[in-house]
Amino acid sequence: MLSSIEKKKSRQEKILLSLDKLVFASREHLQILHGLGTDRNALKVLNRMKDFLHIKMHNGKYVYYLNTTGRELIGSDKEVKW
Repeated sequence: MLSSIEKKKSRQEKILLSLDKLVFASREHLQILHGLGTDRNALKVLNRMKDFLHIKMHNGKYVYYLNTTGRELIGSDKEVKW
């Protein structure tokens, strides 16, 4: 059985892999794609991941994409510029 810490790390890794594939995503995209539940919960999950993400405001919504630390964690070589 996975501990709650292992589950959180697994979910974070899946989100990072999705961002690597999608390049940019809003909270709503990630919330639906990964079943993050309510808006409040999705924001909490993404806030815990801020060390791995760049967050920019675009058209009144936050857009998330991988920073260097996030790319290194999942082994990606795609460098994305805003």
